[in-house]
Amino acid sequence: MPDQLDLDEHHEVVAAAQKFRTAIVTVGGQVEQIARGFVVPRSPQSKLEIPLAGYTDEIREALLSLVGTNRRGADVIPEHTTQVSVALHHADQEGASTVGRHSAST
Repeated sequence: MPDQLDLDEHHEVVAAAQKFRTAIVTVGGQVEQIARGFVVPRSPQSKLEIPLAGYTDEIREALLSLVGTNRRGADVIPEHTTQVSVALHHADQEGASTVGRHSAST
């Protein structure tokens, strides 16, 4: 069973975002390793093999580019999650404080 996430605890939300980022980067590293090994095993010999070798290079470069894009996106997730979570936490505290002051004055 997955860990229970308490959305009222902003530190848990940030930790979950960091775990998500780590998972994305880990899988991306595996895809990168596979893509780097995606090469034609020998020099193309025939008219059919020459364009196929070019397509292989294009596929490898596309995968590597997507891994980089994905990694950059993953790096932003914890940062944005932290900013939003902290802002919500402070707003929640401020709201509780306002309610507490209002309740005490009545």
